[in-house]
Amino acid sequence: MKSHPQSAVMTTAKALEELECPSRMSRTRKLLSRTVGLSILLATVLALPFATIAKGEVPFKGYWNTWHVDEPGFDPLLGPIIQVQVSGTGIVSHLGLASCESTDQVAILATGGITATYTYTAANGDSLMLKTAANTVDFDPILQKLSFEGTFEIVGGTGRFVGASGRGTLVGWATFNEPFGGAENEGPGFFSLEGSLSKAGK
Repeated sequence: MKSHPQSAVMTTAKALEELECPSRMSRTRKLLSRTVGLSILLATVLALPFATIAKGEVPFKGYWNTWHVDEPGFDPLLGPIIQVQVSGTGIVSHLGLASCESTDQVAILATGGITATYTYTAANGDSLMLKTAANTVDFDPILQKLSFEGTFEIVGGTGRFVGASGRGTLVGWATFNEPFGGAENEGPGFFSLEGSLSKAGK
């Protein structure tokens, strides 16, 4: 019987394909397995920082009714300023009913900027310290009412708030018993804040 070269070539090619197919399938499975594994690993690594942030921080908000006492002054760098002492009471997350106090608040007349350090103290003595930076957004000369908004940063505390950190926004207002800018002034005020707190000391 005569052999057919073309048939022999096809038979040989088919045999080689059958031999190579498992090898290709094996390589494909390995490649897919590695790809899936790397994808899972990458997703896990990317998710870790966000999981840590979400776990380490809690919502933080509160409001205070305050009383401010003002005294005009002058700063060589800032120009005319108003030095303000503030005290008040309110309710804040994780402290409950708390007092607040600032002895270093400064209002810059040229820019309307307001900076201060506030201490919030709970009934059990635990406290939080915040630095605030705000700007005047409105002043009503009829009501003698100044409105402001800005940001705060939690810079530490005592008791279970040792090492605490966090940040957020604040809004508020203050009214004056005498015309604004007088030699001395005082009056009621209000402000609220909202942000996040990391209780590193708990």
